[in-house]
Amino acid sequence: MTTPDLIIFDNDGVLVDSERLSNRIFAALLTEAGLPTSFDDAVDRYMGRRSSDCVVDIEAQLGRSLPADFLHRYEHECASVISTELTTVDGVTDLLDALDDNKIPYCIASSGTPDEIALRLRTTGLTDRFGDRVYSGSMVARGKPAPDLFEYAAERMGFSPSRRSSSRTPPPASPAPKPPVLT
Repeated sequence: MTTPDLIIFDNDGVLVDSERLSNRIFAALLTEAGLPTSFDDAVDRYMGRRSSDCVVDIEAQLGRSLPADFLHRYEHECASVISTELTTVDGVTDLLDALDDNKIPYCIASSGTPDEIALRLRTTGLTDRFGDRVYSGSMVARGKPAPDLFEYAAERMGFSPSRRSSSRTPPPASPAPKPPVLT
């Protein structure tokens, strides 16, 4: 097996088990705003995307703007629940230990805002594992699924993005994917 030069992790659903929490909240707020949405709908339509990109799609479906405080309420409710209920995905600490032991560099490239990512890392005790090697979808023009964020993270880590292979966030109840690697 070839040892990767760099591991680029998504955060939500790969390192931290936040998707079940944030999609539950997103579905409830969308339903309240007039777009009936189940948890499964939220996962299928919005998981892994920047909230701002989701709002554009939601407003098109509604045929009107969401309430001005929609994203603020979502972020506030997520922060409240995440700060008390969030855990790491099983095996993450052991995986990071193995990467450290083998001196394989790694970072995060997440659709979350810098504040959202910081809260998730702080709550799960992973902040020191990543330091400043955290890259947000807000740092690039096009969010996932466009490759911009992963390319940006690779460049910032000193690697050529052309050498990237990737895996996506798994659907719920699937085992965690192998993280994107540069080989």
